[in-house]
Amino acid sequence: MQSCSGQTAGLCGQRLKVLCAELVYRLFATDPNWTPAALQSALATGQTRTVRLPKPVPVLMIYWTVDRDDDGSVVFKPDPYGRDPRLLAALNAPFVVGRREAP
Repeated sequence: MQSCSGQTAGLCGQRLKVLCAELVYRLFATDPNWTPAALQSALATGQTRTVRLPKPVPVLMIYWTVDRDDDGSVVFKPDPYGRDPRLLAALNAPFVVGRREAP
């Protein structure tokens, strides 16, 4: 996925809106109450709404505090959940086959 910082942030924002709209259309494709026109109308308001999906959808959440900038340099981001120390300790620990510590 393209980094959205610096001069490309505006373009990424537009692309993200298009991707989000496409996702909404796919999620509601089987719901006859949410036609493409009805979805477009709801999206155009810009208002936040809570609606139930026709069927459950698995969601993958990704959390990272290191990324790259547009020029390829490494960028360190804040770690608001304090997960970096534990991850660093696990990466620095010797590899042991067949042993896994509980989270």
